[in-house]
Amino acid sequence: RNAHNFPLDLAAIEVPTIG
Repeated sequence: RNAHNFPLDLAAIEVPTIG
């Protein structure tokens, strides 16, 4: 998913690694 930078996928937030 695109949660490797920012939790933009709040609909399917898994592991938002911010950093």
